[in-house]
Amino acid sequence: KNKKGKKEVVVGVVIVVVGVVVVVVVVLVVLVVVVVVVVVVVVVVVVVEIEAVILVSSSSSCCCCSSKSS
Repeated sequence: KNKKGKKEVVVGVVIVVVGVVVVVVVVLVVLVVVVVVVVVVVVVVVVVEIEAVILVSSSSSCCCCSSKSS
C-alpha cells in the first residue's frame, strides 16, 4: 500500500510538474511572439521613417513633411 501511495504521489508530482512546464512554455512562446511582433513593427516603422526622410531630403518640393511628422 505504501508503494502504491508513493507511486500516486509521484504521478501527482509529475502531473503538476508537467502542467507547470507546459504553462511556462506557453508563456514563453507568447512572449517570444509578442517580442517578434514588436520588433517587426519597430523595424517597419523605422524603415518607413528612413524612406520618408530620404524622400524629403531628395525632393526639395516637400519642405513641410518633416515638420508635420514631428
